[in-house]
Amino acid sequence: MAGEGREPFKRSAKVLRSGEQSQLVIRRARNGPQYGDLVLTTERVVYVRSNWFHLAVDEFPLERIDAVSSSTGMLMGEIALSMSGRTIRFGRLGKKETVTMAEAIRAAVDMARDSSSGDLADLIRRLKQLRDDGVLSEDEFDRAKGRYLGRDPNEREAMLRTLTGLNDLRKAGVLTQVEFDIKKRDYLATAK
Repeated sequence: MAGEGREPFKRSAKVLRSGEQSQLVIRRARNGPQYGDLVLTTERVVYVRSNWFHLAVDEFPLERIDAVSSSTGMLMGEIALSMSGRTIRFGRLGKKETVTMAEAIRAAVDMARDSSSGDLADLIRRLKQLRDDGVLSEDEFDRAKGRYLGRDPNEREAMLRTLTGLNDLRKAGVLTQVEFDIKKRDYLATAK
C-alpha cells in the first residue's frame, strides 16, 4: 500500500534524519530476492529491510538520481532508478502504487535539481550579504543557513524577503534596533 496508512511504518521511521519527512511508502517492495519498504522522503529514496537482528538501509539521494522509469503489467509494476550508470529495480509493486510512487519520485528529483542549481548558490550569497551588512550575527547566519538549506525555493525566497524587509524597516526608522533584533530573533526561532 502506498502512503503511510493507519499504522506507522516503524522500521522505516527509524532511518529518517532530523528534519526529514516521509512522503510516500510502499511496503513489501522487492529488490532482487529481498523485500522491504520503499520510502520517498523529502531528501532521498530509501529502501529499508529488516529481520529479527538488524536493519539494512540503501539510500539514494534525490539529487543523484539521473532518471526514474516505471512499467506496469496487468496487476503489478516495477520502478527503476538510474544513478551514475547503474540501475536499481524495485518490483512486485501494485499497479496503482507504481505509477503514484514513480511520479512522486520524478517530482522530488526535479525539485532537488532546481534547489541544487545555481539559484541555491545565489540565494546563499544573498543570505551571506545580510550577515556582511550586519543584519545577521554569525550565529544567526548559521541558524538561518541551516534552516534555509532544507527548504524549497519558494520558502527560501520568502525567508530572504522577510529578513531583508525587516532590515529595510530598521533603516527607514520604522523599527528601532531593539525592535528589529527582537523581530529577527522571533522570526528565526519560528521559521522551521
